[in-house]
Amino acid sequence: MPMLNVFAIREQIEMSSCKAMLLFYEWTDLGSSYSPSELLMALLYGQLEQSHIIVKKNREIFARYQQYFEEKRYAHVSFSQEDATTKTNGHTFYLLFEDVADARAFKSHMILYDIDVRSHFVPLSNSHMANQHVAISTFTSNEEQTLGERLIRLPIYPDLDRASIQKIQLCCDYFWGGVQ
Repeated sequence: MPMLNVFAIREQIEMSSCKAMLLFYEWTDLGSSYSPSELLMALLYGQLEQSHIIVKKNREIFARYQQYFEEKRYAHVSFSQEDATTKTNGHTFYLLFEDVADARAFKSHMILYDIDVRSHFVPLSNSHMANQHVAISTFTSNEEQTLGERLIRLPIYPDLDRASIQKIQLCCDYFWGGVQ
């Protein structure tokens, strides 16, 4: 039985909801915008039972991405890294672009090839609630303001196979001009 990507399912549920469309990672009201359903909790429980397998597979994918980007050394982008002092469970691998325009172009390029890349979050200072609280929104830098747009997640989920990872890497090569 294939393992489900709960986070992708949650985003799809949010997007198809009859409620006002809200960004998943944006602060929208007092408290938190996170409200798991019973269905989501059932899916999460199933994943918790298989967490050792899921984490192992995700870490393998993370390691493949990291090795790829270490070898390529693309300019103007940094990426998630694990080393002797930093360990990850492999749940996310991000690219951090120096420029918003480059991040947007990369995201559009990957979508053209049916690769589901996502912006990671909306910075607190850019959220709906921050706009209502001057004390929060006035103490931000340009770096923080653009972080949410410059940070792009690559797909990681347990059923992501080698062929799909190779396609993602090839599309990265095309984007940075590494393949003729």
